[in-house]
Amino acid sequence: MVVHTATYFLFGMLMSNLFDYGRVFRMETIRDFMRPLDSPFVLAGPMLQPLRGLVLAVGAWPLRDFLLERRRGWLVLWGVFMAFGILGPRAQRRARWKA
Repeated sequence: MVVHTATYFLFGMLMSNLFDYGRVFRMETIRDFMRPLDSPFVLAGPMLQPLRGLVLAVGAWPLRDFLLERRRGWLVLWGVFMAFGILGPRAQRRARWKA
């Protein structure tokens, strides 16, 4: 939980500044599914990460023996998180209906 929260916060700050999320989130193609940086929900994000870290830890717990006994078990876990957490989800654009 601690590692997830710290990583989320540090990389979130780094990438936000590096890629200028404030400007990017206002772009027409993105603003429909990303909240502006000054949204209370965005500000609450880092505070909710310990809960998300707990969910990830509970999900990985049954795999602990498999991951710890293998020489590169951490790489397997990384691959699982990449597949299901980054590459698997897809963003859906909200339809705008014009009357």
